[in-house]
Amino acid sequence: MELADEHRKLDALVGQVECVAWPGGAGAVYWAPSRSQPASFHVVVDLSRLPVKEGEPAQQDWYCDCESFQYRRRCFHVGLVVARRELERLRAGKRLSSDPGARR
Repeated sequence: MELADEHRKLDALVGQVECVAWPGGAGAVYWAPSRSQPASFHVVVDLSRLPVKEGEPAQQDWYCDCESFQYRRRCFHVGLVVARRELERLRAGKRLSSDPGARR
């Protein structure tokens, strides 16, 4: 398969990511498409803005209900959500969070 085909598939998957609750707030909830089950979605939650007790570090920044995340604490679905958010920032004219001068 050509690289251009892979880019189109990835772009289509990123385009299916949808924020379904608390957009821009603490604990934003997203649906991210499943690669193995085309009509299915996974729940991805941004935990990075949830308050933690003073002086205690956050345990993790993301949660996904997929099996991969449960074992490794990372998965393709979180990557799709991050890519979608970065695209939205670009479209809004903001800097990418990976830019050294960007703030969360």
